[in-house]
Amino acid sequence: MQSIALVLAIGSTVAYHLVTKLVPAGAHPVATLLIAYLFVSFLCAGILLVMPAEAGFRSHFMQVNWTAPALAVAVLLLDLAFILLYRSGFPVSFGALVTQVAAALALLGLGLLFFKDRLTLTNSVGVLLCLAGLWLVSRD
Repeated sequence: MQSIALVLAIGSTVAYHLVTKLVPAGAHPVATLLIAYLFVSFLCAGILLVMPAEAGFRSHFMQVNWTAPALAVAVLLLDLAFILLYRSGFPVSFGALVTQVAAALALLGLGLLFFKDRLTLTNSVGVLLCLAGLWLVSRD
């Protein structure tokens, strides 16, 4: 299952960045996102209908908490940021690379502080390589 999720995450990330880069310059970014979110809402509703819970449809929503609207805000800001980033001329070949490495470094610190993640010597070398790579790609 983990391999399938990983392949799905990689494939959908590639598709996400390609489609985001291709959003027409004349299209209002928020209108584009509104249409996208309406469409994804229908997709989610359809998936819930074909994946019924044992306790009934309402049980799907019983454990949902503040993380759902927080995720909505994070996704909106992420999508809007990438549309604006690519419209400003940022190359699609580096958009995900730069943002993902920077986000990974921020998450590393947050994981250590709040989630008791551990950092090994090997991990530390990887972090240094990420920093070196970020520095190299940002040089122009």
